[in-house]
Amino acid sequence: MALPKHQTLFSEERGFVLSDHADFFQLVQTIEESGAEMVIFMHGYAEAMTQFARKKGYEAYAWNKQNARKMDTQ
Repeated sequence: MALPKHQTLFSEERGFVLSDHADFFQLVQTIEESGAEMVIFMHGYAEAMTQFARKKGYEAYAWNKQNARKMDTQ
């Protein structure tokens, strides 16, 4: 499912929203099962999840106002 609002921010073909009520293990399972190569964390422990995902080999970012423009140009 494409998210038009976020598609312009990240220039990606597909994306989906996952409930912010998902716990750590649900997030990890969803990432693995999705086949994603890049993940962007927007809430909660975004920096910690970004570091975890990078250690697992994913291109990962913690989205915030400071780096939103930087990610959009990549």
